[in-house]
Amino acid sequence: MLNMDRNDRDGDDGYSLRDTSKLIRYAIIGVAVIVVLLLGNPLGTVGAGERGILLRFNAVTGTIYDEGLYFRWPLIERVIIVDIKIQKEQADATAASKDLQTVHSDVAVNFHIGAERVASIYQEVGIDYKQRLIDPTL
Repeated sequence: MLNMDRNDRDGDDGYSLRDTSKLIRYAIIGVAVIVVLLLGNPLGTVGAGERGILLRFNAVTGTIYDEGLYFRWPLIERVIIVDIKIQKEQADATAASKDLQTVHSDVAVNFHIGAERVASIYQEVGIDYKQRLIDPTL
């Protein structure tokens, strides 16, 4: 005759108590994973005239999101939004001419970032590319 442990006996529905406890454990883990995903805000949008740069553990992955909806893994990935629309930077300049007359001028520069170069510009220059590249030239 077989000697059965109390935990190995079948219940009324044919499942053992050990199977039921495993099922409850997996259900709790599944609910916890779903809660972390939902609280971490896994969905986002990239607006018109913008691109999203995917970072995984703050390292540029090279993935660039176009306009629209995207998915990211919370606590692991984040998306940096970069404006690629045409922007205007303006500066006032004053100088003296050869015959010592004062010249006042307004200098304006229109610029934009190419959509395919967004990740490399972020990686090499940073998000403050305007202050580092455009402003010193004016």
